[in-house]
Amino acid sequence: MARLTKLDRMSAEEKAAESNRFWAANDSAQFPPETVAIVLGLSLSWLQNKRTNGGGIPFFKPDGRKIIYYLKADVIDYINKNKLKHTA
Repeated sequence: MARLTKLDRMSAEEKAAESNRFWAANDSAQFPPETVAIVLGLSLSWLQNKRTNGGGIPFFKPDGRKIIYYLKADVIDYINKNKLKHTA
């Protein structure tokens, strides 16, 4: 059986609160992958894959630690760059 991620253990209310916290923050605010995954509706494994293979949202690791952070401005920029005008 697969191990539950932090997202799997969060209730819908906790996810909504985290999304609200993201949108209320200023553009220089830093957020962990869990928050970004909630806001974008993506999985943690998708974010990890993009960090490893490229093509994702810019991120940083403060002081070389294992923890990952994304800037809100970078997440917003990623959203804006990936808007679709049509599906064909």
